Amino acid sequence: MIKDSLVYTIGNLLPQLGGFIFLPIYLKYMSVEDFGIVSSMLVIQSIVSIFFSLALERSVMRLYFDYESSEQKGIFFGTTFMSIIILSSFLCVLLILFNGILANIFPDISFYPYYLYAILIAYAKCFFFIPKTYLQVNQKSIQYVLLSFSEFIVVSLAVLFYVVYNDEGPAGMLKGQLLGTILLIPFLFSIVRKKFIFRFDFSVLKKSLRFSLPIVPTLLTAFVLNLSDRIFLDRYMGLTEVGLYSLAYKIAAISLIAISAINMAITPHYFQKLKERGFLSASDWSKKFNNNFVKIIGVLVFVLLLFSKEIILILFGSNYSKSISIIGILLLAYYFAGTNSVNGRLIQYQKKTHHSMGIDIFTALVNIGLNFLLIPKYGMTGAALATLASLIFAFGINFIYVRLHLGVSSVSFRVYLFTVSILVVAILLNSIEYDEFLLFFIFKVVIFFIIVIKNFNKLKTLLK
Repeated sequence: MIKDSLVYTIGNLLPQLGGFIFLPIYLKYMSVEDFGIVSSMLVIQSIVSIFFSLALERSVMRLYFDYESSEQKGIFFGTTFMSIIILSSFLCVLLILFNGILANIFPDISFYPYYLYAILIAYAKCFFFIPKTYLQVNQKSIQYVLLSFSEFIVVSLAVLFYVVYNDEGPAGMLKGQLLGTILLIPFLFSIVRKKFIFRFDFSVLKKSLRFSLPIVPTLLTAFVLNLSDRIFLDRYMGLTEVGLYSLAYKIAAISLIAISAINMAITPHYFQKLKERGFLSASDWSKKFNNNFVKIIGVLVFVLLLFSKEIILILFGSNYSKSISIIGILLLAYYFAGTNSVNGRLIQYQKKTHHSMGIDIFTALVNIGLNFLLIPKYGMTGAALATLASLIFAFGINFIYVRLHLGVSSVSFRVYLFTVSILVVAILLNSIEYDEFLLFFIFKVVIFFIIVIKNFNKLKTLLK
């Protein structure tokens, strides 16, 4: 279990980390506005992907275990795979023919070539959904990570060719993503051709849709919380502001990558302990476990907060210096998002995900309302504040729900308050204006090592 958790973590996080590693190179060949175009097309990819698949790939992870014979499983995989390809092909053609459906989302960006590339990238990625899930449910973790690594290498090389060598800017970045993804599709078929039975079974599709369709609102909610602010920024502030905000988001999202990795590793262990001890009987153990989780995430976010200013100035230059003003707010927001999993795990264990969906939808509505109020007046700072307020709201509602409805306390409020206070201090430290860049950077490094050395034994115990 530990081996597979680590391997899947690497497989899921490698493309995201790879994208960040090469980002400074890409941005040397693109303006802030160009990066705003690429980030806007990521929004289009995300929303189109939800409707291309209707979350059918999510049903595989659960429904696979309802089928016993290899033939039934083969038909299940084949039917789900064909359903996604047929649906996405139809919608892809429809969106290209009636391009006004999407073009009004970012009216300053031309449909050709940008929207076209974004739609085709989302379509090409549909071919990956079921094969990747097949590898997961069959515990083929090494093949899974090899596929992810191949995707990372091929896509990165293609993007570097079009952006750096051909100097094609944002169009080249999108073209490279599309070409790299398409080149791997034949490799996917070599993985699944002997395992999938391409015989269409409507009863299988009906069962899958019954499971997956309720997930679609939750995915749309995640889209609203994570990406919709780009749409508001483009409408009220322009693509340059979108580019600056997107860079701050990319750096802040490193914390989510780390939190996701930890969650993937600990969730099976956590559920197993709850099962062994009993949900209510494990309440004290669970709270202590979650307190430690919150502290560990706090340490990770604190380190990123402390050096976020230097990351932007050293890797991306003064053109993106305005991103510094909001990165602290976003990091604090994603701290709340990541640590909200202490509530989410308890809700998931009790199979109350339909209640969680309601909270998510309400949170998305709050976020949209705050975007309307704050972005026209405060720009990207307003977008960051709307995200922070929405995620604090989500954490608060989930915390109260777990306490009152499930009858347990997910985490100590005192521990949470102390951790957040430390993060706020780090944000204030980053807001100090100074001329001696190197001197202040050394000062931060010294502070960091003093804290680590002074609390080494505590950190060691905490990790254990």
